[in-house]
Amino acid sequence: MMKLKSILNEADKNWKVGDIHEMKKAHENVLAKVAALDKAIKKLEKLDKKNAGKPHADMFANDVKDMRKALDTFIIDTKSKFWSAWEEYTKGGKAAFPNEW
Repeated sequence: MMKLKSILNEADKNWKVGDIHEMKKAHENVLAKVAALDKAIKKLEKLDKKNAGKPHADMFANDVKDMRKALDTFIIDTKSKFWSAWEEYTKGGKAAFPNEW
């Protein structure tokens, strides 16, 4: 009886297929969010061009340039730490759950 109870208690600690699929979906969702962020910054850049010459336009343009630089440097650049972590997460998921990932 104790052994069965112990097995049942351990079952909650183990990975479930649903958990793995949820992790994979969330991981893939990162790509969509990065693309959405890039698209949003492109809209800001377009607005900057449209409103160039207006009062305080340079201030906003500089901020958007900083956002673009940060996105390109730290996220979009495939050599960034972000993509290294992305690849490791992918490798770990495939190694740990080859049938579910």
